[in-house]
Amino acid sequence: MHARHILISAGQTRSLASAKVIADSLITLLKSGASFDVLAMTNSDDQGSSQIGGDLGWFPEGRMVIPFNNACFTAKKGEFVTAETTYGIHIIEVLEQSKNARKYDIGIVDRKIIASSATNQRVYSEASQFAGTNNTYEKFNSAIALQKLNKRIANDVAPAQKTLPGLDNPRSLIISLFSTKEGNIVLDNNQQAVFEVGDKYVVAFCTKAQEDE
Repeated sequence: MHARHILISAGQTRSLASAKVIADSLITLLKSGASFDVLAMTNSDDQGSSQIGGDLGWFPEGRMVIPFNNACFTAKKGEFVTAETTYGIHIIEVLEQSKNARKYDIGIVDRKIIASSATNQRVYSEASQFAGTNNTYEKFNSAIALQKLNKRIANDVAPAQKTLPGLDNPRSLIISLFSTKEGNIVLDNNQQAVFEVGDKYVVAFCTKAQEDE
């Protein structure tokens, strides 16, 4: 869109009603053949464009404030229209328009989904049952494959390590790992096999323990 405008500001020095009266009188002059350039230079309060006849150049839809944008993109070429914004009253003339194109407004709702207490209890119970019935590595792996669970492998875990693949802040799991014998499900201080790490419930198996040389 290529448009020009005359801004009649409203605020501390001029009421909105007064701005509308001035705008109406200027539109009358324009329709009677008065020069838009001259009226913009002598009346517009937009210092950035008044001295070039109110010319705003080309701009895409959505760049200007909504009332101004809507007035421009619904007006016909050569038509004088007004728009009320927080700046005041705008007298707008559309000079040129690009080819019309179909556009779509897309709304996106971004919402975090949090599991209910009932869901948490159900999943914790399933994890606890998994740990209780799969206490050998063979059963552990078979159950993972059968239930299509997400298996992560961490090699050469050190006592002071703070991270594990795919887990945020798994320190409690790492500490418990070093209290677990090789070939056993990892248990915490309360002899529970299910670790809550971030938003995950984790059951771990100690496959190999190696003493420092």
